[in-house]
Amino acid sequence: MIKNKKIMFICLLKNYQMVKTEFWQEFFSLYSNDEIINEFINENIDKEIKDLIINKKPNETKNKKIAIADNLECKSQLDYFCDEMAISLKEILGRKLNRNIATSNWNKEIKLIVNNDLKIRGEQQARQDLIRCIQAIENHYGKEYFPVIQSAKSLREKFIKIENYLAKTPEAKKNNIEGELKQIESKLKEIEPLANIQIKEKNIIIILPTFDKLRACKTEINNVIEPLCENIGYQYNLQSNNNSNQL
Repeated sequence: MIKNKKIMFICLLKNYQMVKTEFWQEFFSLYSNDEIINEFINENIDKEIKDLIINKKPNETKNKKIAIADNLECKSQLDYFCDEMAISLKEILGRKLNRNIATSNWNKEIKLIVNNDLKIRGEQQARQDLIRCIQAIENHYGKEYFPVIQSAKSLREKFIKIENYLAKTPEAKKNNIEGELKQIESKLKEIEPLANIQIKEKNIIIILPTFDKLRACKTEINNVIEPLCENIGYQYNLQSNNNSNQL
């Protein structure tokens, strides 16, 4: 039997706290019948650790520790994001359908949207598009032509239909026109940095700094800007800072 119990307890506890290796399983197995060691285990080591180091063989203990670590790491940020989106979708549909919603495997369906269906867009863009479509359910559910969504599965099946619906809303069309106008201005600046544009209804007035610049840039502007204007149904004309000089 090991004597000097108090000193032994202190030494064992300090060493155990510093180095929790397989050595301890072998040590406790060797002295498993010693009442001092058993008293130390019972008083200083919690039950979960006690079960690991006493009741398991060395390899089993090692595998158990690895399994615990894997369980802690297996849930990624994407998993948590999908959980949150599943909860949001459940709350929205619960309000829209006025009933309790069962959400079995909804997070898995949502993860498939991000990882499979929208993979080509990249995870970050896929997340943003998913949030936008779930918000669309909140904003447009029940409106004419809006897809009927009652679960994460139907969200996945009709995801593109929701995006198509959003693309046809007045807000989307306005945003699209604003984006195209910014692109037109950007392309114009690439041709002539000192050029400016003015918008009057559906007409774009392109103003060059001088008449010489107007003549020099006319062909390139027509080739680049005209198709962009046609995309949004706008007309354009060219002029220099001297309003009398127009083409």
